[in-house]
Amino acid sequence: MVISGEVFLLVLACGAVGALLAVGTVVRRKRPVLPAASEDRERLALRRSAQFDRSAATDLRERLMDDLKRHQAVRRHLQGHGGDDPDLAVLIQAVDRAERATRQQLADIEPWLGPGR
Repeated sequence: MVISGEVFLLVLACGAVGALLAVGTVVRRKRPVLPAASEDRERLALRRSAQFDRSAATDLRERLMDDLKRHQAVRRHLQGHGGDDPDLAVLIQAVDRAERATRQQLADIEPWLGPGR
């Protein structure tokens, strides 16, 4: 099977039960992949300037939308390959929490985008 696009690995760790699950999702990215710390710093800078700079708010929204797509892909993968694993519910809850947090961040920046988003 040939997969076009870039394949990213999302690793969810469930500390309570020591479960570790690696899920590959296909997402086309317009920007280079940064190490996690660099991505965090860049997002923080975008968030700080997004309130006053519409292009920063737009970029931040695109990144958050990419995150939502990854959360949904991971949840679909987990639900499709779950079986009777008791740790699966914990992992799906972690994905759901991350998705809710991302949706809240999206809601927070929507006023900064102004009319005609």
